[in-house]
Amino acid sequence: MNRFENYIRKYLVLIFTDYGHMVAEGKLLFDLLGDDLGNMDVLIVTKEGQFIDIENANVNQILVIVHKEREPSEKLIKLLQKEQYKKFILAGIHNGTDKEIKEVQRELIRNANGRIKEYIHVLSEEMSPEWVSFSKICLAAYKRDKAGLIQNYVRLVELLISPVERISLLKHRIMHLLGPIDNDLQGLWDEAVRNERKRFDEEKWKEVCEAYKDHNWKMILMDALETIRESLEDLKKDLSEEDLKKDLSENKQEQVQKFMNSISFAINYLNGDRDEISTSDGFVKCIKEAKDLLDLIKIENIKKVYEALRKDEGTNSIHKLFNELDKTFEGLI
Repeated sequence: MNRFENYIRKYLVLIFTDYGHMVAEGKLLFDLLGDDLGNMDVLIVTKEGQFIDIENANVNQILVIVHKEREPSEKLIKLLQKEQYKKFILAGIHNGTDKEIKEVQRELIRNANGRIKEYIHVLSEEMSPEWVSFSKICLAAYKRDKAGLIQNYVRLVELLISPVERISLLKHRIMHLLGPIDNDLQGLWDEAVRNERKRFDEEKWKEVCEAYKDHNWKMILMDALETIRESLEDLKKDLSEEDLKKDLSENKQEQVQKFMNSISFAINYLNGDRDEISTSDGFVKCIKEAKDLLDLIKIENIKKVYEALRKDEGTNSIHKLFNELDKTFEGLI
């Protein structure tokens, strides 16, 4: 199951906003809705990329619920109170909403055991990435751009979920990038052990090398590390919000910073600063060993790779990197 399908199954996204705000390309949200829907307090963006009345929506169709910046309507309350509806609610509330109205909105989400995050109506990734992602969802629906709809929905969910849960998603991203080669190397080793051979099967080794011949492992590792660093930066920003400080203790915050330092060391190492390896921690060494092994995935290196795995009793350095990430993330959660 990919991230989009997993998030659709698990979360219900709700955005409180008035319709007269700029979304993109010189268009207001109202311009995308038209008169009929623009007059409604609450509407739905569906998975198919349509704006529809909430009363005409099946819960399984819902991508995002959009509600005007006012007290929650009966239509919305009824939807959230449905017995069979068990998704976790992620709500974006505009920072500039009237304080009394905002509190009513907050109470609704809290009573539904949901998660609340405030945003501002500014089309700036730095100042309000939630509004940018929501705006792109609306524009993608207007243009029937399914790929844009999926991409920006995933982005919006990850901006709205809690810091602790966001950490737990990071390992899965790395697994997505490096899991296939880890599985292939483990398969080669297991097959050699099973057949009591002290070498890899040459034909299967050639197949693995052919599958990854165009992979730039340095860039793949860099992308993985940058993804982690960006998410940790978001986490640090969230920790400045009073209602999130309970999610991570002061000690946890220190651990986040320590891990960010490790990420920076690892990125510097991949960029050619070899001095970093002698002054940093085990995480950077795992990155170095994984990169060294990945660089050996060439037909002529069959013996070298086999020997590298044999020395670690079949555990390849990519799998050791996963284990190191497991240990680090468990310390943060």
